[in-house]
Amino acid sequence: MPTRPNGFPAGQHFIPEMLQKRFVDRDGMVWVYDRRRPERGFFRSAPKGVFKERHLYTIAGPDGEPSALVEQTLGQVENAAAPVIDRVVEHVRSGRGWDLTNEERTMLLMFLYVQLKRCPEFFRGIPLDEPMQAFAEGLIADWEEANGRMPQEERERHLSADGLRELEQSARMKALMTLSPRVVEALNERGLTIARIPRSDRQFILASLPVVRFMSPSGHLDLGDSGVELWLPIAPDIAIASCGPPHLNQVVHITHDASIRKVNGELARLSNTVASSSLELLKAVTRRLPEPV
Repeated sequence: MPTRPNGFPAGQHFIPEMLQKRFVDRDGMVWVYDRRRPERGFFRSAPKGVFKERHLYTIAGPDGEPSALVEQTLGQVENAAAPVIDRVVEHVRSGRGWDLTNEERTMLLMFLYVQLKRCPEFFRGIPLDEPMQAFAEGLIADWEEANGRMPQEERERHLSADGLRELEQSARMKALMTLSPRVVEALNERGLTIARIPRSDRQFILASLPVVRFMSPSGHLDLGDSGVELWLPIAPDIAIASCGPPHLNQVVHITHDASIRKVNGELARLSNTVASSSLELLKAVTRRLPEPV
């Protein structure tokens, strides 16, 4: 694909810059570690340079030209969530308790859900219903049934390596843009916790898979179990967590190091890239990581 098809940028962030900017130091930078490139070590970057990929969300439009529809839709979610996150961070840091409106609560939960779905570690790990070759052949057969024999050149293009990659991208982006009613209902029927770290020398990290899921005491991972927890840090000292029964909407302070390490450790374990304003923290959470996702 061209570098800037139809005027939109090739480099597309899966961790929004508006979220990254909440984790930067006084110079507007973060320390970054990418375990796919361990030879690079720890490096500094501005938000515009990390947590992005070329044409991550670009799809072919109805006219066959590159389309920014997915990127633009995700941007609308970011823009709607940003002022809510701003208010939550300011409110909680000032020491006040829960006062979110139903609309704000719903927006935070939507942002959490979309932020989980949009990261490459998540959507590329979901198995597709069938191999792309068979899927493409089925689509061609359906087209031919309605329109007659497809020209050989066009058929070969659809079944080429590039054509199958384009088809897979389209399938994954369709899944990304489809919100599961069951998951939305489960999130709405659970509580929402805003967790604050009151100590200035303790922080959450930012990770390329930014939402972690913790198993319930009964050993389940399904969101229908209120013991399952979803955590998303939205600032170095603040995270939102979907957990508990519907009436459990609360602001809590995390004072135990073990709880912070649990969240950071799982974020680092599941992600290819992690970042923080603290180099010491980043070194600590990346000491013993598994192979890249």
